[in-house]
Amino acid sequence: MPMETLLTRSADRSASGAAASSLVVCWGNPLRGDDGAGSRVAAELARDAGLGATVLDVHQLTPELAEDLAAAERVVFVDASVEADCVKATPVQAAAGREVQTHRATPEALLDLARRLYGAAPKAWLVPVPARQFAVGTEMSGPTAAAVREAAALVRGLLREEASAPARKMNNDG
Repeated sequence: MPMETLLTRSADRSASGAAASSLVVCWGNPLRGDDGAGSRVAAELARDAGLGATVLDVHQLTPELAEDLAAAERVVFVDASVEADCVKATPVQAAAGREVQTHRATPEALLDLARRLYGAAPKAWLVPVPARQFAVGTEMSGPTAAAVREAAALVRGLLREEASAPARKMNNDG
């Protein structure tokens, strides 16, 4: 898939034209081996016309994402992880007092920023993709490539399951 395709936003819209209420934020560096797992998951999800979500593929989490988070009912964060030994979805909540730094933003800090700036933070999950090889280049290790497919399937299932459940946004009161 061409790089410019991976770096654009792709939003599914309902029949009424309203933007999807689910957001998938994938991040990492596709030029550092397994660190590109998030981008690969984003590319796979972007091919799914019926996903019902906006898919963002970014190099890193930045404060500017807070507005997108606040507008969503649910968000799934996807990133390569050296700590992960399997693909699973873990609930993520806004963490008060977590400072958002330009190069070290976390999902918890961004959710807190969304809540503080815009009055709402969506229900959220983190899906880590096990990664071990971070050498310069676009080639991923075999285990991480397999985990990318597993992560994309998990995100699809999670979004389907959550779309059928009532959304719960947290307000400023927590």
